[in-house]
Amino acid sequence: MGMVLAAYVKSIEDHGFILHFGLPSFTGFLPKEGWSGEVRIGQHVQGLVKSVDKAHKVVYLSPNSDKMSNSVMKDLKGMSIDLLVPGVMVNARVKSILENGVMLSFLTYFTGTVDLFHLQNIYPTASWKDKYIKSQKVVCRVLFIDPSSRVVGLTLNPHLVQNKAPPSHVKIGDIYENSKVVRVDKGPGLLLEVPSIPESTPAFVSISDIAEEEIQKLEKKYKEGNHVRVRILGLRHLEGLATGVLKASALEEAVFTHSDVKPGMVLKAKILSVDSFGAIVQIPGGVKALCPLRHMSELEIAKPEEKKFKVCDICGDAGREDLLAICRRCTDGAEHTYCMREMLEKLPEGVGSVKNAKTQWKLKTRGRMPKEKICKNLLPCHKFLAKDFLTTLKWFLQQQKGKLLNQAKNTRSSRQYRCVQSPVTKTLSVYPNNMTFDSPEEQEKYIRQWLEDRLGFAYGFSIKFYPGKFSRDKRSILAVGDISEIIPDEDADIAVL
Repeated sequence: MGMVLAAYVKSIEDHGFILHFGLPSFTGFLPKEGWSGEVRIGQHVQGLVKSVDKAHKVVYLSPNSDKMSNSVMKDLKGMSIDLLVPGVMVNARVKSILENGVMLSFLTYFTGTVDLFHLQNIYPTASWKDKYIKSQKVVCRVLFIDPSSRVVGLTLNPHLVQNKAPPSHVKIGDIYENSKVVRVDKGPGLLLEVPSIPESTPAFVSISDIAEEEIQKLEKKYKEGNHVRVRILGLRHLEGLATGVLKASALEEAVFTHSDVKPGMVLKAKILSVDSFGAIVQIPGGVKALCPLRHMSELEIAKPEEKKFKVCDICGDAGREDLLAICRRCTDGAEHTYCMREMLEKLPEGVGSVKNAKTQWKLKTRGRMPKEKICKNLLPCHKFLAKDFLTTLKWFLQQQKGKLLNQAKNTRSSRQYRCVQSPVTKTLSVYPNNMTFDSPEEQEKYIRQWLEDRLGFAYGFSIKFYPGKFSRDKRSILAVGDISEIIPDEDADIAVL
């Protein structure tokens, strides 16, 4: 009698509800009289035990909420822990005071603990232990029972003791400027009093959410009575407690909850997983989002989870693929040219000519290729080394003649180079004296004769030809088409760029 029981509605009758307690040995009945609100089959309800019909094995309950909130479970002789259920109110005494709570004894045989977040004062200060003395009488409710370990959790929270839910006056993402530090826990964190409306709300900030850097001694940085700026991170509805964060990065984050996200916003996100339907991403504020398959790329991706991307071996970023240099024999290697600027400041000595080296541009870049943009992956192959080279000769400029002479002089060393020159036979301004050629052979003969007149030694300098076009605006010879299709790989001792 007087015990509060929980059950679910098995059927709805004319005068009340047939209840099921989870055991086939007895049933319950809750009259409609005094019950407010709609009731559905399967709904969970609470009631106060009014009487027990042992002959028909029926427990009659009362829906009186005031009596239920004040009903205290009576001590029964020989009572076991199996008869305890969460939600019952019991009389208890303080058995001992712990570092993080209070141990209580109740119903003669049982003991339970109340942690710091379930004390009578929802803002327990550092001197909270002074409020409790041994053998002090209190009224509490059972929160949970673990029969295997015989651990019982109790609460002294005034709202829960009155069988009411603690109020919540804050929302996730809200920022409060003048939150007061109520207690400093050396290890766990800070307890704050948030100035919410119409009444303040307790909030706890974990030590990992206080600052960007690690805090060694929390009690030295924060004192009771200090005021801080806090953002609500979450809610613990049972305790009526909010969780907060003090980190500057979290306070400045534009998106903290789903309600902060607006169509058209440009956000940075981290890819958590990729599946056949798209990608799951996380925004820095913690909000997760779905990127559908059709929005993952401008081009259709049949199976995004199997999509392969070229990634820079140095910076680890796919970035712009047009800036990724690739070695054909080192197919797993690719580096951004701006990363290689740091990795290859000068060309190593003692390496021969370059074979089978191409770039991601596929020879679309015209003119000279700076050595700092050469693929670093060529170096481990030992015999591959890219060398910058002149590909468009402006014969009317003296410095271009000098470059051709320098390349010829380089053949005196152990290196062997090949010069690739565009045949332009109908443009008078390319060669001196409005000279033109009827064939590539005539053009090669002229170049060789020009070099022999100016060099006093033999040179290993072969010449290949590819289609070209003279640009009057740029005053330079530009390649036409893909040079790699004109010159076989086995003949390409240098990369033509």
